[in-house]
Amino acid sequence: YFEAYDAYTHRLENEVTWLGREGNRVTSLVSNTQNQLTSSQEELLRKAGCVCTSPHLNFSSTDASLNKKYGNIMGHYQFQGMHAEHPFYKLMDHGQPVSSSSSSRPSITTPRPVPAQFLFWDKPHKQWIFAPTLGSDSGVEFGSVKPSLAKCPGDPPARDNWQYKTSVMRRWKKNVALKVTCEIRRN
Repeated sequence: YFEAYDAYTHRLENEVTWLGREGNRVTSLVSNTQNQLTSSQEELLRKAGCVCTSPHLNFSSTDASLNKKYGNIMGHYQFQGMHAEHPFYKLMDHGQPVSSSSSSRPSITTPRPVPAQFLFWDKPHKQWIFAPTLGSDSGVEFGSVKPSLAKCPGDPPARDNWQYKTSVMRRWKKNVALKVTCEIRRN
């Protein structure tokens, strides 16, 4: 009986060791694939003429009222492909949890809901816009100053040239507190 038990535990130990090694191998494959994807995206952005070749952009504001009203569409935008001969980006969950707490319960961390939001070139208006539907200017709240000279939204000509639509008249108003920054990531 003890020999059978010993053989069984030895087999289990071998399985656990194999699973650990296999898990490390799979993790390494995923990491390598991510790195290759990022390199391919950087090369595509370079060939598109972008100064900012990072596939990662950050949309933010130092204006508290804009953050309060539109904070759900600010954050990390990731390159998705080409649209109207320019790159386009999609709002992604950047792993930033939102904490909520009440006095009677401990703090609970939940992921923030990510609405559909794209950053893309609006060819008819010659500007970069943030909109819930790729290729449509419906629901636009933010955009670059027209006409934008930036080939890509993270490029220097777009710096400090962002605007939002006012609540009442829905007219564009430039606001230097709005920032689209190129995120450089290194592993």
